Amino acid sequence: MAALLANGGTPETVGATSGRVAARRSHAGAIGADVGNLVHDNSAGADAQETGDGRTFASWAERRVALGSSLPNDTSTFAAHASPAGPSAPSPRKTKSGRPLWEWQEAVADLEGPPLPPNVAAAHHADTEFVESETPRGRALESDTPWPPRAPRRERPRRRTGQAERAAAAAKGSLAHGSSKRPKVEISSATPQGQWSVTRDPNIRVDATCVHVLRVRDRVRAHVERAVQRVFGSHYTVEFFGSTRYGVSHAHSDLDMVIIDPYRPQGYLEKEVKDPLYNVRTLATALRRDGFIHVDFRMHSSVPIVKFKDANTGLDCDLNVNERLGIFNSDMIKEYCALSPVLRPLLFRIKEWAKPLGMNMPTGALGVPASFSSYALTLMTIAFLQERGTLPNLQHNLPPLAPSDSETLVWTRKPHQGWDVRFSRGQLPPMQPKADEQTLLHDWFRYWETFPYAQKAAAIRHGGMLQRRSPLLADVPAKKPPSPIVVVDPFILSKNVAIGVAGRVLARFQEECGKAAERMAPGPAS
Repeated sequence: MAALLANGGTPETVGATSGRVAARRSHAGAIGADVGNLVHDNSAGADAQETGDGRTFASWAERRVALGSSLPNDTSTFAAHASPAGPSAPSPRKTKSGRPLWEWQEAVADLEGPPLPPNVAAAHHADTEFVESETPRGRALESDTPWPPRAPRRERPRRRTGQAERAAAAAKGSLAHGSSKRPKVEISSATPQGQWSVTRDPNIRVDATCVHVLRVRDRVRAHVERAVQRVFGSHYTVEFFGSTRYGVSHAHSDLDMVIIDPYRPQGYLEKEVKDPLYNVRTLATALRRDGFIHVDFRMHSSVPIVKFKDANTGLDCDLNVNERLGIFNSDMIKEYCALSPVLRPLLFRIKEWAKPLGMNMPTGALGVPASFSSYALTLMTIAFLQERGTLPNLQHNLPPLAPSDSETLVWTRKPHQGWDVRFSRGQLPPMQPKADEQTLLHDWFRYWETFPYAQKAAAIRHGGMLQRRSPLLADVPAKKPPSPIVVVDPFILSKNVAIGVAGRVLARFQEECGKAAERMAPGPAS
């Protein structure tokens, strides 16, 4: 029925035709015994005559009687009656089952009512799946498929954007002078984790309960380790550092990793290492051949790195060779988090506030100026808690290094110098916070909104805040003009980790801190 409708028949015509053909077929069995006599009476002397498509009168008449049709009285006219095309007709077309098409055309032509297209009658028969050459370009006419078939819909491929591009697009309006389009920031503690509703896709915090996410990240690390060992030797290992190591990362945060060279436990004690592994160009080639994508390398930075993306998870990764200082400062931050139960959730909320505002982009992107790194925001938060007496100083009262302790120094490539990376581990009990998380976050915003950046610097090695002119900060190089903000690295005493923050970015940071503090301020008592 579907094929008849698809090939030009109306519902009324198709219904009538189906009923009539079924009646003719049932009637043919009843009159089958008389077919021979009818043929003999009407075809005397004409059995040898043929139609234009090769049929004899006997076969033609037998077919008509079987279908219940009458025979013409004048047998001389049967050829034209049975084959309107006449003797010059082309060779007959056939169905897939091998039956001539005229058999089904003839059955329909003798029925009452208007004639149907030939391909409709042919498709009606149970043995006929399609009629060749009856459809455009010789296509098959299938019983359940309308003609022409619909072409598959083509969808535009979606362009993937990196984490930096997404954050830059969100922050583009907020950092432009005079722009009124800024991301909507709502501060709320209604959710279990007190998240900020700042993006369409909420940040998923990665903590000890996110077993699946941690396993996925460790599989990426293991993949990198296998790629390194396959080319450079099985004695090398790969470890995490940064926010992933001290537990303040999100599901889509970058992975910071370092290759550990067991033969050089002090890092870059030799300024130039000739080992092929230390050539980041060669390392990038090895990672690319192992299936990682978007592989790039930064050879002339202070810490040469290879940047790439894991093809299976889409995670962006940074990899350096034996720069061990990142492991020590990550472990010290982890120790601070163990001492204060509010530090880790406080860092989560600060990062979730800063990222969509463009305040957590140390390299900048798409015309957005560079701002604070996660490491700088973390050191500022620890210094803030130290200033309030909520955190101790893990580097206080350390004994001076003896000449024999020089082997404990960790060396960096730029500057090529050894650094004291000692700090107290597990010697202090956890401290109870003097305020809840919400109050501390509000105070954090107020503190950095009104902080005297031109006079003071954050230095957790010395217990919080110091005057910029303090002799303890003599190693920090003076700039002209002075840096808008100084946050001293706890190990590399000459390094300002916020040196890339420009004056107008700092002004915007203070402004956003003030707005956040106002939104968090408790309303008037009713």
